[in-house]
Amino acid sequence: MLRIIIFPFLLLALSCIGQSSTHTNFYFPPKSFVTERTYYFVNQNDTAEVMVWKMKADFSGGDTTLHTSIFNNNGFSESMVERIENENSTMLSYILYKGTSSSICTIIDSSIYKTNQDATESIQWKVTFADFNPPALMSMEKRRKILSSREDSVTFFDRITVAVVGTADKYEYFLESTYKAGIGLVSCKLNVPNRPVKNFQLMEIE
Repeated sequence: MLRIIIFPFLLLALSCIGQSSTHTNFYFPPKSFVTERTYYFVNQNDTAEVMVWKMKADFSGGDTTLHTSIFNNNGFSESMVERIENENSTMLSYILYKGTSSSICTIIDSSIYKTNQDATESIQWKVTFADFNPPALMSMEKRRKILSSREDSVTFFDRITVAVVGTADKYEYFLESTYKAGIGLVSCKLNVPNRPVKNFQLMEIE
């Protein structure tokens, strides 16, 4: 039976998208991360559960990259590097962690952010990785669509599919992620079938 693995950064998902008619960039603004910044998210349905994002931008060699590390209740769970170019973002690396073990992902699709994404359009990233209980090879895919938008924010609906490669064994869970201009992610509702909803809200930025 497929063991359910939840990686909140699929959250991550990381991206945010402006509308095609009146473009606003709701993504994490790279110039705000010249020095490392830390975002603290608290699950409003269980305030003992805290998710911490540490982010830093790098502008060397003519490229802009954003480096993000995710900690769940002090446990290191995920790291991602993405390239930001012409207000678009693509995944360069993604690593999952469990205890002292890590699993480096192979990138299949890499679209994290697409500027002026159409309201009816979906973007996706997809990776494969070795399960922490080998020898299974897993795939993980996140598809994102715009759910709603306001002048200062946008909310996305994310569908995350995790599967054992080469089999029909898979499961899905869902996210509703809200971003605000000049800040980035401010809330994320994680909905896993048959489990309590987790409602993470941004509480502090350092």
